[in-house]
Amino acid sequence: MSITSPRSGGKVAAAECLEGVQSCEPSEAGFAHAYALYSNLDGGSKIGIELYAAVLAMCAAASKGEAALKVLEDMRAAGVPPDEHCYAAALKACRREGRVQDVLALLERMRADPALAPGAFHYNAALRALREAGRWREALELLRAMAGPAHGGVAPNAHCYNTAMQACDAAHQPAEALRVLQGMRARGVQPNVFSYNAVMRACERTGDWRRSLQLFELEGEALRVCSAKPGEASPFALQAASQRAEMQSEGVEPDWHSHMCVLAACRRGLQWGRAMRTIQTMRSAGLTPGLRAYTAAMQTCIHARQWARAADVADMMVADLERDGIASFGSSGGGGGGSSDESDMGSAGGGSAAEAAVNGDSAAAVNGGTGEAAPPHLEEQARVPPLQRAAALTAQRRRRPSLLLFHASAQKLNAANTAWSAYAIDTALYACQRGRLPDRADALLARLRAAGVPTSHAMRNRLMAALESARRPAAVLAALDAMRAEGGDGSGSGSGGGVGAPDAEAVAAAVRACRALGLARRALELVEEAEDASVALAPTTYAAAVAACAQQDDGWEPALMVLARMRAKGVQPTSKAFASAVFACHAGGQWELALELLKQMQAHGLKPSTAVYNKAALACADAAPGPRRSRSSRR
Repeated sequence: MSITSPRSGGKVAAAECLEGVQSCEPSEAGFAHAYALYSNLDGGSKIGIELYAAVLAMCAAASKGEAALKVLEDMRAAGVPPDEHCYAAALKACRREGRVQDVLALLERMRADPALAPGAFHYNAALRALREAGRWREALELLRAMAGPAHGGVAPNAHCYNTAMQACDAAHQPAEALRVLQGMRARGVQPNVFSYNAVMRACERTGDWRRSLQLFELEGEALRVCSAKPGEASPFALQAASQRAEMQSEGVEPDWHSHMCVLAACRRGLQWGRAMRTIQTMRSAGLTPGLRAYTAAMQTCIHARQWARAADVADMMVADLERDGIASFGSSGGGGGGSSDESDMGSAGGGSAAEAAVNGDSAAAVNGGTGEAAPPHLEEQARVPPLQRAAALTAQRRRRPSLLLFHASAQKLNAANTAWSAYAIDTALYACQRGRLPDRADALLARLRAAGVPTSHAMRNRLMAALESARRPAAVLAALDAMRAEGGDGSGSGSGGGVGAPDAEAVAAAVRACRALGLARRALELVEEAEDASVALAPTTYAAAVAACAQQDDGWEPALMVLARMRAKGVQPTSKAFASAVFACHAGGQWELALELLKQMQAHGLKPSTAVYNKAALACADAAPGPRRSRSSRR
């Protein structure tokens, strides 16, 4: 809604307007209704500061900074001076809308007004605006300046320090984050778990996973592993070691986000054993690791090529799914204690209503307090290994996800959990595939189906890939038959969450299995069925079918038939497809067709290999007058 829209409808009295604004929900629609009431105020009504404050609170809830600035102008024009609470709401609205300069201007206007006394919560709003804009240097300058005489000697609280450290974390400045943490202690401000989380994340994101782990660990060996060089402790290692002891003495208990920082550091350092111990520690402490934590631990094992250990982590994940159900088993762990990005900015340390207006974002309670958006739809996830997709999921992080701004519906949360579960399960099956553990993959799928998790094409394809990597082609074909049986009529609407007709990747794996087993007829049937179902097959699938035909006696006819089907579908034949067809023609004594295939290869811009030339030459030699070799010797 435009804030300059003309007033329409009947005039509203101030008391009626205040009652209507206070009854509005903190949402986009609620703001539109509240601002419409405010815009239609009776000009003769005397407007009190309570009404202005209520409208500003709606602007803050809906992230309408421009509207908040307009309300402040109306207050000044009406001779109603804004108080700290009004400025708090306006600062929050401008910050959420990304109006950094307006936030700084409002703070400066408060400082210039002798009747107002900006508090730490007002400065924290400016610090958060600078953090979200990536202006970490200005955030640190403001943090240092706010305690000086020019700013009235406002003492920064824990929220201010945490915001500054989070700005350093986002900017990959671990050294600055450590300095802020030291300054926090020097001023007698007690660090909390969010303070340490910010520093650990900053260390991990810059690749210094050892320093990140050192902030968390309590072992006396930390100085050695954190050394800049073997046998030489770096200055930061000494600082981190002293902070580690102070963290223990301060009684700061690690939360879910602390463990996630540890898992991220383990992934960078390939510390798969520590990652598995972290999962066990979370479970022992009553923290549900959740899909994100389990996925991080599995990825650490995958990076370290510990395929069986990744499958062990998957077993623990499925055990939680069996216990809690997919609907309640979210992407973040239960009992995480709120978001490390936002919830520590929550209910004010000072306890005032103005501080709650700036910092009291109830968002952290939604979505399990993850502070992180759900991953995108992963319909084609099986085509890309999880290791290559990790960065894509990490890039989905947002400082203020729209899901957290207002009341999130259960449907949205369930959709987010479903997307994360698909990614986590695919990661587990990928480990089974790479580790040639098809039995573990099959058992995992069976447990998931029993827990009510729908089976997808991606999951079945991973199982078939695991069977193929274990060189069990007969089992690959059996898995394809099971996929069809689950799909019922092929529509995917069969009971038990069937996956429907096999997709291109499943058909490709089955055709390769037919090639390994020498089942040329079955390979041709698979290709024909896929084409009848409008499944777009890859050139490599056709090439595998040609190779399966070439292994049979008189296989040159079906091999050429597959090449013809490729051209009919507009698929460019590959060098391997032509080579297999030439081999089949040689075995069948079709020297003219072998030469024709050589010409076709060159016409398609493909360069025949030496082996292909040799087979074509042998086919011609076998057709020459004189003693002939047997068919078996030709092959």
